[in-house]
Amino acid sequence: MEEKLVYYADKWACEDQLVLVDELMYDLKKKNHGIGPLVAKAELKIKLLEKEIFDKINVSIELK
Repeated sequence: MEEKLVYYADKWACEDQLVLVDELMYDLKKKNHGIGPLVAKAELKIKLLEKEIFDKINVSIELK
């Protein structure tokens, strides 16, 4: 679990705040049209990781 938490925090922390995966994925797709298929492959796995972490710390998010 520690590795997952460090990965998540490293990738999704923006200064002193966590940015939800949905927000970052939207921005990635919008700015980089060519990487859409690559983002789509990883998106579900990353969202599931985010949900697993948030469930452990008892924080509610919606998985879209």
